[in-house]
Amino acid sequence: MHINSKATDIHADSERIYHLISDCQGLKQFLPEQIQDWEAGENYCQFNVAGIATLKMEITERVAFSKVSYLISNDKQIPIHCLFTIETKGMTSDLNLAIDAEVPLFLQAMLKNPLQKFADVIVDKLKQNVEL
Repeated sequence: MHINSKATDIHADSERIYHLISDCQGLKQFLPEQIQDWEAGENYCQFNVAGIATLKMEITERVAFSKVSYLISNDKQIPIHCLFTIETKGMTSDLNLAIDAEVPLFLQAMLKNPLQKFADVIVDKLKQNVEL
């Protein structure tokens, strides 16, 4: 299943956005409010989403100022890949979060909306933080 965050134009340079999305320890401020039991290191963060799952996000690739890729492992054994991409457009940057989850067909209808909301919340909170 593939999810793309809504299109987000941020009034900031790609370097600033890149540093925020590649900082696992500071990533919590951009995640949904239901996060519990937060733990983070340099290249990973681990947390519970209340009533849903325990997740561990690990950075698998960084391309300075343009891309950060995460592998999300979870207690449901559903592999999830998240890819943040940043494209500079003059004085602004386009930020996109793509989520690919290997969800069984029978679960896709149930998980599509929560994953879409997860992606949109993250990019909205990043935008709000950067444009302060």
